[in-house]
Amino acid sequence: MCGNIYLYLSVFFAVSGILLFSGNNHGIINRIIFAFLVIIETVLGLFYGISDYFTGNGIDESVIYHITFGLKGADFSGFTRLYILISAVCVFTFILLLYAFSRKTTEKNRKKAVYFGWAAYLTVIAALAINPAIRDLSEIF
Repeated sequence: MCGNIYLYLSVFFAVSGILLFSGNNHGIINRIIFAFLVIIETVLGLFYGISDYFTGNGIDESVIYHITFGLKGADFSGFTRLYILISAVCVFTFILLLYAFSRKTTEKNRKKAVYFGWAAYLTVIAALAINPAIRDLSEIF
């Protein structure tokens, strides 16, 4: 249960970071780096959430075993809600990133936008730092 609290905090920080990043006129390299960090955060959050759904312990040795040796013969027909949730999270993340990248800064808010850009990076890095998938993977490896 404690891992779920960290997952919720991680998602909150990631969404906050995306909203802080919106309205900044950063170059293409900064946008790619920011999008990469957000996508890594989303993938790790989904990986932890799915693993916790099946194991109740987050990412553990059984998850790594099944990733390594496959899931041949497993029946996934009963997990339609899980597929819909994963799709919804991916679409929501994509829409938030499009929103953040489409907004432009006005000339009078440019200095404030730079500070918000740095705060966005720090917030997304904090989201990655408290993501329970990082903790679970570091304990395994």
